[in-house]
Amino acid sequence: MSASFNVLSEGWIPVIDLENKRKKLGILDTLKNAHRLKAISDASAMVEYSLYRFLSVFLMDALRPKDKETLEDLLEEGSFDPESIDDYITLCENEGVRFDLFDKERPFLQTPYSAVWDKSIKPAAELDYTLPRGNNHTHYDHRNGESCALQYDAAARLLLPAQWFCTAGAQGYPSNVSASPPYYTVVRGRNLFETLVYSLSVTNRINIPFDDPPVLWRNTEPVEPKKEVTKTSWLFGMLFPARRIVLVPRDGMVSEVYLCQGMNYTSKETWDDPFVTYRYSKEGRAPWRPNQEKAVWRNLNDLVDVKGKKAPYMLRQYFELDQEAENASVSLYGVQTNQGSYLGMLHFDLDIPVRLAQDEDHIRCLEYCIKAVENLAGALRRSFAGIPEIPAGIVSQAVQEYYDLCEQKFWIFIRNSLAAENADLLDAYQAWCDYVIRTVKAVRERTTSNLRLNGRALAKAAQKEKEIVITVKKLREANVDGE
Repeated sequence: MSASFNVLSEGWIPVIDLENKRKKLGILDTLKNAHRLKAISDASAMVEYSLYRFLSVFLMDALRPKDKETLEDLLEEGSFDPESIDDYITLCENEGVRFDLFDKERPFLQTPYSAVWDKSIKPAAELDYTLPRGNNHTHYDHRNGESCALQYDAAARLLLPAQWFCTAGAQGYPSNVSASPPYYTVVRGRNLFETLVYSLSVTNRINIPFDDPPVLWRNTEPVEPKKEVTKTSWLFGMLFPARRIVLVPRDGMVSEVYLCQGMNYTSKETWDDPFVTYRYSKEGRAPWRPNQEKAVWRNLNDLVDVKGKKAPYMLRQYFELDQEAENASVSLYGVQTNQGSYLGMLHFDLDIPVRLAQDEDHIRCLEYCIKAVENLAGALRRSFAGIPEIPAGIVSQAVQEYYDLCEQKFWIFIRNSLAAENADLLDAYQAWCDYVIRTVKAVRERTTSNLRLNGRALAKAAQKEKEIVITVKKLREANVDGE
């Protein structure tokens, strides 16, 4: 008997219902009952985000919301129309789409086997970027990636991040449309239905072809290895096939897979991803990428910069849809990579005060507050430079201690001062500066006293304290109110 796994009806999407019970559902049950579910939940940040992205693209193709008013109406209805979803499934099936993982002609979320291109069979663990193999570090377990077999539902889940979080590698392996994986943002609602609606882009704001070429499962064009693609549609780009993947089932499991280079999108600098925060510099625009050495809060001004259009489109749209909200519940998903090696997964849940993001003066003040922290961190490092008795490792520990202490106070400061109603931004900034100045001085004093420096080193350290004094003076003079 040939293997079969129908993604529409069989459970593979891990969810939590409103009673906090965990279950696995197929696509149909997930979407038709989204208003009765709390969230998608998976131990892997890559899998969890990829499932949100997949379902949002699935709904975009099915519903094609034209404008903000369409989304408002959808939110008002409170659930997805089952008939609309069934009609879409019928449309796909009439086109020859097969929602079976192991269909010979059109395996779902894969490419049909080709003797021309699929010549090398690999362990199925190649789909799981968290497993240690090759250059990858051991993150969460010590399983041998060479011998790991996958159940059908697990294999289905891994098809998505294998595409979306792939990086450029040796032998011409391309990355996806955003190059190295950036931070992806999901705005959470009170239930899965609302979260998915907040994840839909309206078509009248999409400035590239919407469905030409069509979404991956409706596209009949072959995924040709290394084929250069200079233009893409919104639907195809959102689930761009940067890898050719064919699952190989055997004895009820997937232990092997055909995996090789997929298409190569060559216009990455032009791709505008609705889930991504963009940053601007002299070199131009670039997605915000994870960096374990720089905590998320130190880039919060970019994440919330709605007016400057640095914030993800989905967050900007949320503020338009829910103008009475006081906070935006945001999840960030990312993976840090280095030259094709996976260093670790990152997942953060943040509550962002709406007032902070909707006013340019608040964003400017937030930026100055973060700059104050960064400038004093640089001054702290410089104040130890050139003193041989202070090892570089001790300096790094001192700087990290300073950042940690600032972070402990930062989120309280954001809620109670900077985003408070009728907040005096200049007073808030000065209060924040007072705190970080006290903190940096305390860390510096504690570090030098713990080292028990000799007289000569102490004298030099005292002399170099002017680095902090000069920085403090500049912070006090900052034109935070823009006047």
